[in-house]
Parts: sequence; C-alpha cells; structure tokens
Amino acid sequence: MHELAVTKSLLDIVLQKKEEMNLEKILSIQLVVGKMQNYEEEWIQRYFEYVSEGTPAEGAKIQIRYLPVSFACKECGTEFEYNVKTDDKILCPSCGNMDCKLLTGREFYIESMEAV
Repeated sequence: MHELAVTKSLLDIVLQKKEEMNLEKILSIQLVVGKMQNYEEEWIQRYFEYVSEGTPAEGAKIQIRYLPVSFACKECGTEFEYNVKTDDKILCPSCGNMDCKLLTGREFYIESMEAV
C-alpha cells in the first residue's frame, strides 16, 4: 500500500511539470526505481489510474526501469549485486568483508515524461 502515497506525489510532480512547460496531456511517465524500494509496477500503475482520474494525466502509462541493489566492499573495492529476496547477509564475494557501501537500489525518480 506504500505505493499509493508515492503515486500521489508522482502525480503532483508531473502535473506541476505540465503546467511549467505549458503542456496539455501527459501520455507516459518513465521511472527509475531501485529494487530495494520494493515497488511493484502493477500497483504503481493501478494507483496512478485511480489518483489521476479527471486530470490531464489520466490514461498515462507508467514504465519502470529497475536498478539492482549493489554494494562496494570498503576493504577490497569489489562491486557486487545483492538479491534482496534470496541473500540474507551482505558479504563481499571476494574477501568476505561485511563493511560495504550501498551503491544502487534506493533510487526513485522520474527519468522522462511524454506529453503533448
């Protein structure tokens, strides 16, 4: 259900951009979402259909490009992906160190928007 609040904010942002750019209708929105956010494309689209009803964004399609969760080992510098569904510990695959820095996975932003 956390997708609903994010979707309302998304609608506010695209409607503001529409006004700033003097556009009529929003056709599609391309998002970049980190896998750690755990947002489902289906639910974002459903909620967007609900919150955008009666607005210039009604009918717009949401497209999501997911970014993996990735870390860099602070000991040896190895960069590696982490599967939030199957991996239970964040361990460097090269040296076994647990002190790692998050590189990607928490993103949530509008990459582009198609409008007329």
